[in-house]
This record gives sequence, structure tokens and C-alpha cells, in this order.
Amino acid sequence: MRYFCSKDCPDTCSFDLTMSSDGRPAFTPENRSYTPHPFVCAKLRGFFDVESSLAPSSFVVKAGRRVDTGSNEAAEAAAELIRGHQNGQILYLRGSGSLSWRMSAWDALFARLNNAWFVDGSPCDETGIAAHEKDFSVCVNPSIDRLEQAETILLFGKNAKVISPHLYVYLKALSAKGSQVVVIDPVRTETSRTADRHIRINPAGDGALAAAILSRLNLEPDLNWKKLRDTAGVLPEDFDYLCGLFARKGKTSLITGFSLQRYSNGMNSVRWINRLAVLTGNEDLLYYGKSSKEGIEAPGATPAKHIPIADLPRKFREKFFDLIIVVAANPCITYPESAVWMKALAATPLIAVDVRDTETTSHADVFLRVSGMFGQGDVQGSYFFKDDVRVRTEGFLTRHPDDADTVSRLAEKLGIELKIKQATEINRTPDAPPRHYTCEGLEVVPPLVQPGYRLLTVSHPHYLNSQVHPDVLKKDAFLFISEEVAASENLTDGQILKVNNDTGFFEAPCRVTSSLKGPVVMAYKNRPLLRNWPNHVVESRSTDAGGGLNYYDTFVTLEKI
Repeated sequence: MRYFCSKDCPDTCSFDLTMSSDGRPAFTPENRSYTPHPFVCAKLRGFFDVESSLAPSSFVVKAGRRVDTGSNEAAEAAAELIRGHQNGQILYLRGSGSLSWRMSAWDALFARLNNAWFVDGSPCDETGIAAHEKDFSVCVNPSIDRLEQAETILLFGKNAKVISPHLYVYLKALSAKGSQVVVIDPVRTETSRTADRHIRINPAGDGALAAAILSRLNLEPDLNWKKLRDTAGVLPEDFDYLCGLFARKGKTSLITGFSLQRYSNGMNSVRWINRLAVLTGNEDLLYYGKSSKEGIEAPGATPAKHIPIADLPRKFREKFFDLIIVVAANPCITYPESAVWMKALAATPLIAVDVRDTETTSHADVFLRVSGMFGQGDVQGSYFFKDDVRVRTEGFLTRHPDDADTVSRLAEKLGIELKIKQATEINRTPDAPPRHYTCEGLEVVPPLVQPGYRLLTVSHPHYLNSQVHPDVLKKDAFLFISEEVAASENLTDGQILKVNNDTGFFEAPCRVTSSLKGPVVMAYKNRPLLRNWPNHVVESRSTDAGGGLNYYDTFVTLEKI
């Protein structure tokens, strides 16, 4: 059966799935012109095992105890909770358990409730998309094979080996053919270790770097390139190298990673990279992410109420919501101010929808177990590659109801008429218009700098961005520190540290690494540490686009335990 992966990775891998006689899955990857040897991500089998498992079942909490139940009984309990709060305020949050279309059936259902608050923004790609729409009116990518025209490919804060493995393999193939692959990143990552060159930059300094290059090339003559170069923190020899690349117009590709948008100046940084590409004749070689629903009709949900994503912890402190509904998200761990989320979910009735147990579902009054991507037909486009939209007409595993079936059952119990389209009924929309650059003047917003050490919370190579397989939850559960931090604080490997700020704390053993430089520490996101989680110290604040969250502008102090 033909499938595609709809997890939160840009590649949208397509493959045939068959079951062997011993009940194990066999994945046969689709051949793509830009992939020398077809493959599927090694993480895929783990997600298959989780999603095909019979456990956990749907459950309801009665007298303080979880009682496993059938999907129909759980849907009735969820409907009863919703009816019981028809005069209250309901928070509805949907995450990226799947980036495909059919999960939007939940949006269509809860948009019919006048007291349901939808969340504006996300932790993902909102800031960068807003930057592209501001500059070009659209967020689209050129065809991937255009990369073959580039003499040099620059990756700004994109650890492709971890978050976009098919792009990474393509970059390796282009490097073997003579293209130079250069990674600009404050961290020496898995990708930068195999690149032709790694240029270390100060966190959030990418916009200043792009502006400095334009100033040095006299394309932004009113700017002070030396001051901007120092703000970016790149070495003079690296800066000269980059200026030499862009002096040869139309030969350099720029690929902007999602990490840039996790700073308070993220939108400004992406816009300066866009400007660098345009003014040096490289616009046709400029890449970013785009919506995985682009080219697919919208679900037609029009919510009555909205709340900005960064405002959620404040509303929890005010005890504003009477009922919380979380679909395919684990905000206790993945959203800022974890302690506030945990307290709110423990004190507020919660309906949780997911394929597995999480820290969030542990607080649920009703848990609706649904099948994942292996259990339902769906539609999705890649949000990096300019491929045709992928269509999966049916599911292979049906041990649990899929999202659309569960939505239909819940809508019926609430007395709401709802028509949910099948994958084959979902229409394509007209292609987006080409990019047209309209920006004129643009100020440089420098990185935010505060006392303490900057904490970066990044993706681990053994999991698919925010979606962590249980088997790897405790891998590399350290606070990584630079050699400079270790010397300043007199720290050695294995010492237990309390990581503090005004938002909260966590505790973890430290590990000294040369992958970091300067006053920077790092933890892999979504890791259970000795005490608490990394996002216990991350304050919920928006980026300069308004719809994103500036996770990486978090500063902490360290205390030995």
C-alpha cells in the first residue's frame, strides 16, 4: 500500500508498506530524482510500532481512576464535558501530530462552538512564513533541482541531517559533484561536521550578517558593515569568504532553517536573508519552508474566538478557561512555561486526543485514542520540496478510529451536522503566484542580549523534531556547556546543575562540548531531565512576527548542586 509520512519533517517521504509473515512492516521507499539511493527515515519503524499498538486505549477518569473504555463511550464522555461547559470558555489547541489535511476535521468541529477559543500562531514555522509573505506576498520555494545551478549552498541555522534527511542526502550528492555546502550556525551540528565549511555565528546574528554583506558590497551603503559583522560574531576571514561568494551574482543558494525564527528578531533575520538573496541576484536559489497544506483547499473552519499563542500562560494564571481540548499536541513539554501548563491541565477539565500517552494526556479527564498516519487516508504537500501533493486513499491499520471518524462520532453526539471529505474528495487550489519582492527600506534588529547564559533547546538526531519516541526519551539528557562556560563556572562533565531564571528551573548533569562557543548552553528539547523539562525556564513570548515563540532568547544562571 502506498503511504507517505506526515510527521513534522519537511520531506513527506513516500513509500510502499507491506507486512511480512511475522507481522513486521516492510518499507519500500519511492525513488526521487534528487535522491541517489532511495530510503525512508530510520525513525519511521518506531512510529509504526507506537501507532499500531493496541495500548493505550481510550479512557475516562472516574472517581480519580483511569477506566479504559471503547471509543464510543469515550466520545460520549467528551460530549458530556463539552455540553457541561457550553456557558464557559473552552480552549482548543491542535498540534502537529500529523501535518496532513484530515486532522483539520477537528477545526471544523470546534469552529461550530461559539465559546471555543482557537490558538493563533504555533511553535513551528509562523515567523519565517510571515517574513516571506511580507517580502514576496507568498511563501513558495523553487524546484529543488535548481540547487544544481548553485556553486555554493548556504544553510542558515538548518541542521538538515536531523530535521530534513532527504535534503541532507541531496546536499551530500551535490557536494560530491563539486558544489560547496556551507553551514552558518552558532552550534557545530551533525550537518556542519560533514559540510565543506562551518561558519560560527552569534545566536540571532543572521540578519546582521546578511546586512553586513550587503553593506560591504555597497548594496546597502548607509550601513556600517564592520559594526554589523561584529554583531554577527563571524570571524573576519569567514566574512571575507562570504562577501566573495555574493560578489559572484546568481551563484549562491540560501536555505533558511527554522531555528532562526525562534529568536525575538526572527522575522527580521529572515527578511534580511531574503534581501541578501534578491539584491545579489540569488532569489531563484532562495529556499525556506512553506505550509504543508499549500495547494490544498482550506477546511472552511471560521472560529468565533482567537487567542495569541504567547498569551496562553497568562490566561491560565487568570484561570480563564473552564475546559481545555488538546489534539495531537503535548504542550506540557513542547510549549514554554511547562510548569504553568502542568498546573493548568491538572486543575482544569481536559479532553486529550492522541495516538499515545504523553505528559499532557496524563492529566486528561477523557482520552480519545486515535490511529495515526498509518490508519487513515489523507493528503499533504511537502513544506520544503516543490513536489506534487501526496494522496493516501486508505489506511492500513484500523485498530483505532481515525481522526475524521472520531470527529464525526463526537459531532453526532453534540448534535452538530458535519461533512468531512475523504482524501479523494479534497480539491487542489490554483498554484501560488511567483515571488515578487516589494521591500524597500529595512532596519536591522540586533540579537537580544541579557545577563546570564543563553539556552538553546534543539532537535535531537534520534527523533523527529518534537515527536519523541519513548525509546529515546532519555538519550543525551544533559545540559551541554561550552568550554568557556565550563572554565568560568569551574565545571566538569557529570556535575549536576540547577538551571535557573525568573520563569522556573530544571536540573541536569552537564557535559562540556566544543560544539558550543561563548556564553551558550544547550539542551535537547522535550527531554525529561533529573528534575523538570527544558521548557520550565522558557518564558512564553512572541517573536517579532507575533505568531511565533522566541524559545532561544532564554537566559539562565547555573548553580552547582
